[in-house]
Amino acid sequence: MNQEQINDQMTAATGHAMSMGMSMVFLFVALAGIVVVAFYFHLLHRTMDKVSLAQRPVPGWTIWLGYIPLLGAIWSGVFAVMLSLAIKKDFMLAGRPDPNDGATPFAIALVVCLGCSLIPIVNFIAAPAYLIVWIIYWVKISEINKRMPVIPVVSRAIPPAFTTTL
Repeated sequence: MNQEQINDQMTAATGHAMSMGMSMVFLFVALAGIVVVAFYFHLLHRTMDKVSLAQRPVPGWTIWLGYIPLLGAIWSGVFAVMLSLAIKKDFMLAGRPDPNDGATPFAIALVVCLGCSLIPIVNFIAAPAYLIVWIIYWVKISEINKRMPVIPVVSRAIPPAFTTTL
């Protein structure tokens, strides 16, 4: 074997090792992202389940549809807006206006940043902004989740007019 063949083999081996290392890093980051999103979805699921049935637009478990490729990102944004509006209505129904407005502005900002991150050039600003707004929204929903009002469930079998006499 001459020196040139040895150099070619070393170059090929180095390239394979680097690509394997990069693949491992990518796999680790992807798995970590899936786990982080699972914690986020679990919080949204629990929070939607705390919303009164009358104000709940969709069941809490539907946030897990966010794992569907491509459509999942859109659904999680729509779910965040629906959850925020439901929280706002729930607080108003309990007679306690929420100072965070149900985190609605942040939910809308999530959707706007997600949409803008699909536009070339703008995505360099919108994608980091999305990440920042997502973290802020997560913190706000966590705070709101702890303060959710408990509204007594009235049976649907009894008309609302008769519930005051019971």
